[in-house]
Amino acid sequence: MASLRERLVANSDVFDQFAVVEASSGRVVDANCEVSEAEVRQILAVFDSYDAAFANGFNFAGEHYDVFRFYPDSSPPLVYGRRGDSDTGVGFAVTKFAKDGGDVFVAVSYVLPVISARAIPELVKLVGEFHAVSA
Repeated sequence: MASLRERLVANSDVFDQFAVVEASSGRVVDANCEVSEAEVRQILAVFDSYDAAFANGFNFAGEHYDVFRFYPDSSPPLVYGRRGDSDTGVGFAVTKFAKDGGDVFVAVSYVLPVISARAIPELVKLVGEFHAVSA
């Protein structure tokens, strides 16, 4: 059974950076980038408020992103958006799943030519497969 890290790394053609955050401890349990304490707090609170998500945007791995979509009640929950323009755009997404009685958050970024239409379904699939085999 592949770990979540192995699955994310195997999808490096889609995902540029990633961080896995355990809600119960509030700590980054795996990442391939630097994630500040403030960013961890934002990851853990990203599904709390529609208004805050759109008004504040999202910070991840030292970059600021605009939030374009907020789906806290989908399965799995999703928030995503982007920064940049049509030539240099970078997208981000955050999702979460339940594991061992607590939530695990996964934040990723993806760089053009990868767009949300490719990255989001891949993230949903990856998390769903990992959650199914680890449950």
